Amino acid sequence: MRNNLHNFTDSEILQRYFQDVRSIPLLSQAEEQELAKLVQA
Repeated sequence: MRNNLHNFTDSEILQRYFQDVRSIPLLSQAEEQELAKLVQA
């Protein structure tokens, strides 16, 4: 996953992505937390 996220290190892109994710509840809360851990790693 780290290699996949490497191309998306721009904070503005990440902020927009998470805004989209939160606006559309496709991910469960647990899945969103796991994704946040990957981004912070």
